Amino acid sequence: MNITIHTLVAVLSLSNFLLAIVFIVQYRANKTHWNSDKRTTEEDALQKSDAKYHVLFRDSPDAYLIIMDGAFVDCNRAAESLLRGERAQIIGQSPEILSPDFQPDGRKSSDSAKDKITVAIQTGNCIYEWVHRRFDGSDFIVEVSISSIMLEGKLALFTTWRDITERIQVQKALMENGYRWKFAIEGSGDGVWDWNIQTGESKYSMRWKEMLGYAESDIFPVNNEWIDMVHPDDRSYVKTAMQAYLDKMTPIYVVEYRMKCKDGNYKWILSRGMVVNRSSDGTALRMIGTQTDISDRRLVEEALEESNRKLEALSATDGLTGIANRRRFDEILAKEYARHARSGAELSLVLLDIDHFKSFNDNYGHVKGDECLRDIGRVIAGCTSRAADLAARYGGEEFACILPETDHNGAVVIAEKICSSIQALAIPHKGSSSADCITASIGVVTKQCTIAGSAVDIVAHADELLYQAKSGGRNRVEYVINPY
Repeated sequence: MNITIHTLVAVLSLSNFLLAIVFIVQYRANKTHWNSDKRTTEEDALQKSDAKYHVLFRDSPDAYLIIMDGAFVDCNRAAESLLRGERAQIIGQSPEILSPDFQPDGRKSSDSAKDKITVAIQTGNCIYEWVHRRFDGSDFIVEVSISSIMLEGKLALFTTWRDITERIQVQKALMENGYRWKFAIEGSGDGVWDWNIQTGESKYSMRWKEMLGYAESDIFPVNNEWIDMVHPDDRSYVKTAMQAYLDKMTPIYVVEYRMKCKDGNYKWILSRGMVVNRSSDGTALRMIGTQTDISDRRLVEEALEESNRKLEALSATDGLTGIANRRRFDEILAKEYARHARSGAELSLVLLDIDHFKSFNDNYGHVKGDECLRDIGRVIAGCTSRAADLAARYGGEEFACILPETDHNGAVVIAEKICSSIQALAIPHKGSSSADCITASIGVVTKQCTIAGSAVDIVAHADELLYQAKSGGRNRVEYVINPY
């Protein structure tokens, strides 16, 4: 059975997106037939965590949609309700199909959408207002938040839609007449604030206060009340964003940050605002805005990111030994070879094979064989102490060490240390003809990488030297005295 992440993403219905991540991890564990209690515990915890956030994704009041390869691949129930269509109608559709040809600013929807996606990819997140079109042909205004995430090396966009049609209508009404608070309180489900920039006086709606657990009398009508509640780590960023907007350096004021609730906890808040009055010289005099609790959305996004990080780590790690797997080895070696070809520095590779390991498994069983591989993995990892070095399980009983910017002598010293440390484990091996315990044969190569060459060259050379070490009696390190 040959299953890849790409195939799973294409075939699976992503309504079980988060659970699919767990399935992938479990499939890999079953495929390798490795017994790793530590890995099983991590996967169980990941499954429980992802199941929890799957419920949040499905039942959230905000519309969640996932875009991959230019089309929707998953959505929640709120998205179906918002678009007045069923999930089967949404999946596979391009976001462009569900937008009018032009946005209110006169730009083509397709051109504007590309710009927004580019910002999300470059910065990790993009928030903007957008006019979408339902399946029944009616238009509505949404506040879109796009977060770019990597799923097994493939770019995906996690989007949140919040219907702000009513809020936009309220804001227009506020600007057209003097009854700002009457319309805001009656027409908006979000918290509303009104800031007199010249005097520092600020008014906060009842919903604004309730959102954070405060009573009407708890908040004084001054701007400092709001500033003091912003999380200390976010305060500088929020002030900078506000000043940039007031100075007309940015077209909109929209920020996400944490605010302190009355009980001492923090909530993630999305704050938007606009200047509604300026002096003759352009100085901002008054701002009004809204405040939205986005804690649930942030929780889902953070859960997705954490699940993806764990999956990426597991996909690059050998489940039995805990060191890098073959996939990670190939990836790092290709990058290091290209980097060394540019810099001219020396790149060394150590390739080793456990002597007579098939005989060891035949005599002692595969459980003991797995224990032996784990012990050797720990030894090799301990002998490669630099952060840039990589110890990996190359395949079966073969291991490898990538040693960036390491000369021939340094590589041989490490190889000799690995060889002696493996023998020092004193793991009995009655089926070995080279010693009465587990040993290893090692090939060491140091290369001056070239643009015309490739990582395959250094592996082939190291493999030749490994063969010579095995042919020469095993339990030894083979290398070329003058590698050039």
